[in-house]
Amino acid sequence: MTAPLPADLEQYVAEKVAAGVFTSRDALVLEAVRVYRQLELRHDLLKADIQAAIQQSDEGLSEALDIESIQRELVEELDEQGRPRQ
Repeated sequence: MTAPLPADLEQYVAEKVAAGVFTSRDALVLEAVRVYRQLELRHDLLKADIQAAIQQSDEGLSEALDIESIQRELVEELDEQGRPRQ
């Protein structure tokens, strides 16, 4: 799989492969697409949750949010490199 990249991204990829973070350029691109797909799915779920919460609020069925709990949950979803856990 070969996709042309701008020079700055090509350098970034080369650095990650040279550092051993990824075994090849293709491995990095594959991981990037996988992570993007996961983020896209998460985004869709979040939009649905927000829409449901708006509807509940409109119906007077809402409750206060626990921001600290939400932040902890989001942090737990990421690994040490900031990627979604599998």
